[in-house]
Amino acid sequence: MSDYSREAKQHYSLLSRAFDKEGWKYSTEDEKMRLNSSFRGEDLSIPIVLRIDEDRRLIRGHSVLPFNFGDQKRVEGAVATTMINWYLVNGSFDYDMSDGQVVYRIAQSYRDCDLSTDVVKYMVNCMVGTVDDYNDILLAISKGNMSLGDLKAKLEE
Repeated sequence: MSDYSREAKQHYSLLSRAFDKEGWKYSTEDEKMRLNSSFRGEDLSIPIVLRIDEDRRLIRGHSVLPFNFGDQKRVEGAVATTMINWYLVNGSFDYDMSDGQVVYRIAQSYRDCDLSTDVVKYMVNCMVGTVDDYNDILLAISKGNMSLGDLKAKLEE
């Protein structure tokens, strides 16, 4: 077993330990070194995935928003996610122009360090908090109920 493989397995185990410590429910896909969970936001369920990227020596997390921007709102979706990303400290929203899908993602390297369950907890809190903060705004823009000018004003509050 290579050192990278050993590190990957140790950090995959760390994910479960962190969730167990917090009492969070989850399922795992061991062959993919992937942990799946869901949290309740203010108004929506927020599915999250954490997985180990052995080659890059990362814990990668993502959450797919439960809607897409339609054809007529694709450009506004791209601009809105870019505007929001400017204000984010950790993680970012990725936007697929081809289908209007929005995904929040975050990553943490474990190269040359020992991570704790607190780091996993922080990643989860960033994912859930950020998606909860912005999913309603992005949905409103996708439906034409909020303009980019409204978003700019809200971000500058």
